[in-house]
Amino acid sequence: TSAGYGWPMTDPVGRNSERDLVATFLSAAASATSVLSIEGEAGIGKTTLCNYCIAEARESGTLVLSCHPSAAESPMSFAGLTDLLAGLDETAFDVLPAPQRRALAIATLREEPSGTPPHERAIGTALQTLVGSLAASAPIVIVLDDAHWLDRASAEVVGFALRRLSGVPVGVLTSRRPG
Repeated sequence: TSAGYGWPMTDPVGRNSERDLVATFLSAAASATSVLSIEGEAGIGKTTLCNYCIAEARESGTLVLSCHPSAAESPMSFAGLTDLLAGLDETAFDVLPAPQRRALAIATLREEPSGTPPHERAIGTALQTLVGSLAASAPIVIVLDDAHWLDRASAEVVGFALRRLSGVPVGVLTSRRPG
């Protein structure tokens, strides 16, 4: 996000309590499953806080998986999941058993579909396995900015995977509008 001046808005100036909350969240996420949800009307700075959290997490050596969906993308199946995993090196997927790797590769358009489309459970299980494996070597923060625009398919597989990662050092930050 930018302020229209060509630089990213990552420093929530004058929002010390929110900065402290982000620091507490990142500290907790380094050792256990943690969730931080930012909710508010459009324009209150949710994305600025998400970007601040991303910058702070990366600075501390935490792996960040993020997506920032828009209204135009919400009808596109797995658009959010594709964005979430876009920054990962291809070797990260090597830990997945072949059926999970194929399902996730097809869902994220890294492999051409053939035959029966992969089941959402296979995709969710692949995401769970992948995130669990990544978290074994470094804490992870998953950022879903403007989660209210996340496509249904991505929301379902992300939810499926996250419900099964109890106790793993994964932080989940969401921002959304009320309702």
